[in-house]
Amino acid sequence: MSPPEGQDKIVLIGAANGTRIQIDQVSVKAGGSASTAQEFDGYLAAGLSQLTMVIDPSDDGLLGGVLSGPLEINAGDLALGWRPGRGVYFEGGSNLGIVIPVELSLGTVTIYNFGVELEFDDPMTVKLTTTGDLTIGPLFAYAEDIGVSVSLIEAPDADGIFGKTDLKFGFVPPSGCALALQSDVITGGGFLSIDDSEYRGALALKFQTFGFSAFAILNTDLADAPGSFSFAASIFGEFNVPLSFGFFLTGVGGLIGINRTIDSDALRSVLYEGRLDNLIFPSDPIANAASILEGMAAVMPPQSGQHIIGPVVKVGWGQPVLVDIKLGLILEVGQEVRIIILGGLGVALPTKQAAIVEISITFFGEIDFSARTISFDATLLNSRILTYTLSGDAAIRTGWAPRLEHVASFGGLHPAYPKPSNLPDLRAITLAFGTKNPCITISGYTAITSNSLQFGARADLYARGPDLWLIGQLAAEGYIYLDALVYFDPFAFDVALGGGLSLLRNGNSVMSLGFDLRLQGPNTFYISGKVWATVLRKKVKFSITHRWGSRQSLPVPSADPVALLRQAFEKARGFEPVAAINRSGGVSFAAPQDGETLIDPLGGARLVQTAVPLDVSIQKVGEGQIAGGTARLDLAVFDAAGQSVAASPVDQSFVHGHFFNLTDAERLRATAFDSLKAGVEIAGPGLIGATTKVIESAYEYEYVEIPVATDAPPIDAGVLSPRAAGVVAEIVGRFNAREMELRAEVERVDLLFVSPTPAPTPVGDVFVAEAAFDDIGPFFDAHQPGPVGQGNVLDIRDDFLVAEIGVGSFAAALNLAQGSDQPRVMDTLHEVNPVITDYIFAAGRL
Repeated sequence: MSPPEGQDKIVLIGAANGTRIQIDQVSVKAGGSASTAQEFDGYLAAGLSQLTMVIDPSDDGLLGGVLSGPLEINAGDLALGWRPGRGVYFEGGSNLGIVIPVELSLGTVTIYNFGVELEFDDPMTVKLTTTGDLTIGPLFAYAEDIGVSVSLIEAPDADGIFGKTDLKFGFVPPSGCALALQSDVITGGGFLSIDDSEYRGALALKFQTFGFSAFAILNTDLADAPGSFSFAASIFGEFNVPLSFGFFLTGVGGLIGINRTIDSDALRSVLYEGRLDNLIFPSDPIANAASILEGMAAVMPPQSGQHIIGPVVKVGWGQPVLVDIKLGLILEVGQEVRIIILGGLGVALPTKQAAIVEISITFFGEIDFSARTISFDATLLNSRILTYTLSGDAAIRTGWAPRLEHVASFGGLHPAYPKPSNLPDLRAITLAFGTKNPCITISGYTAITSNSLQFGARADLYARGPDLWLIGQLAAEGYIYLDALVYFDPFAFDVALGGGLSLLRNGNSVMSLGFDLRLQGPNTFYISGKVWATVLRKKVKFSITHRWGSRQSLPVPSADPVALLRQAFEKARGFEPVAAINRSGGVSFAAPQDGETLIDPLGGARLVQTAVPLDVSIQKVGEGQIAGGTARLDLAVFDAAGQSVAASPVDQSFVHGHFFNLTDAERLRATAFDSLKAGVEIAGPGLIGATTKVIESAYEYEYVEIPVATDAPPIDAGVLSPRAAGVVAEIVGRFNAREMELRAEVERVDLLFVSPTPAPTPVGDVFVAEAAFDDIGPFFDAHQPGPVGQGNVLDIRDDFLVAEIGVGSFAAALNLAQGSDQPRVMDTLHEVNPVITDYIFAAGRL
């Protein structure tokens, strides 16, 4: 169990801002193993991480005057568990630490706290630490938890300070340190912190004309990948290089992550909290180093197998800068692939030092190819016109995933619209006049989904007068609002309008007046609402309800999906060619004549339409209902002989509400698009039977005859002798050389065989890679040596070789060497290309 959102601790007892007992997290673990001897070794354990008591001295005058902050007593990690053979056991609690906050200024040295930690492990150790800083002229140094340690150890010769026990002193290195330099020539500094297996560091230097900053996090131990590491870094350089049209390149940087991912939710939280500037070109990198590194760790958490890289630029317009633009493009690769865009836009007019108008917009966009989603978030923070503050949020959610909720919102949604799960809570676009008294606030929103349009506005007023004797303090407050929701299909609207005005005395309502109205239509028009008034706690109200117009049962339009499908195919150009993927046919088509379409037999043919989805039951087409309730259409392909041709489906995106009836609630939440079947694609052998217009052409090939010198006696075709090792080596060497020549003449060598069971299955192509022979190897290796025509099993490799020497061709030798009970693998191959067939068996497996 982790801390609640927005907090870093779990408070067990007390208040989060007072005296309390807190922990970092609660964990429960279980595991075990069973051996072949039916012995079980398991465990069950629960633990608390960093159990700490925090004492707030602010309620005590004496402690509050002595201590500068809360007193912390840390008991470390505690665990309670059970294991067979060990029973119930308790671990942890071997450390006890106390942090005493103080703020002592000793000249150039400032002490912030003292720490005492007692370790009960062997040897028992006491650590005395402190946190403070040192300032000497332009140099500033800071150290955290630096000190000394004292351990009780056994004296080797029993001559220690306490006889057999001696004291051993040691140095406790700081868990964090920082250096800063402030001079006329250079300013900057660095920061380093160490926490177990995590190292964090920052460095920033600024010269007279340029500056740079760098931040890095290194984790030497990953929970999901033991023995691995993760690294995240960002670096930024700032300068001033003129471009054109008044623009200046004022900064260049980048982010990199090894075994790191982008946490979109954390980045979105950083955006809406106004901390995105801390991640790209931070304004005060050393002063904010700790928070910058904390933000990096949250936004770029470790994850093995994921890597991040991306540039960041900063551009300004005007001198001095009036418009400041920050833009970063980050690519994440690994099991998940994402593109992330983040940045900001700042405007200060007429000058940054004396700005009347200040606009600050930060944004974050993401394209997630794994989830097939697109999102964009933007927020308006720290903005004003004169003294009037301006704020608000915007978000867009879309993509190409199935059943995705598409929405674009600026300032929020209609109150009656159920918020999609992928959309955050958005602040309305708001302009506030005044501060507290008087104050006028105007806010609004607009949103659009695939099925609705939403917009609304609200104005609030508050004014308070002085506190008068006998009368008290008088105040007035009022509001007016408008909320509208428009449906697209069928057309309908729902508009709410209301307002109120109240007079208050000492915060209590004395007199008020208000109204709430709601108008719906158009079939039929209906208005409802109420008007109310309150005087001295006496409330008077009356309701309004009125309906006009007659409900019209319009004839339900009908749709003929078959006719629509036929019309779509008549308008289509027929089957369109599909290019071959990862295959080369070795031929090029001439330019087709008008009206002709040439289809590559290695590719395919595709017929697609988008009028009606196929192979799914639809209820309507647009506003037209289908007779009988539903219809289900599909396509089938037949050849000239009337035989069915195998075809695979082709999907396209169809508007969900265009083909399916939806209730009002479903209309609001329905997915915009569905990926459904739109046509068919024919590939492979199906193309041959699907058309009678096959273009036949003879292959031209080169026949290579390699003379081989051998002393072997003439071969009798009836009785084959064992192969000669020298002859085999010569043939293999020469054919391997020829293989290299053939490989150089073609761009790709495609596979001829797929996995054979029990014999290799040929596919129609010409060239072959040597790796393919591993597939046909099991078929040949299953045959043992034996004379032709004798015995149940033959050595096809030897017989092929010897027969080829005798008759001059492997293809011809097949009839001699292959038993009558074996599949005629070579016959099909030889029809493709006799020369390459011979080459295959010679170069691959003899």
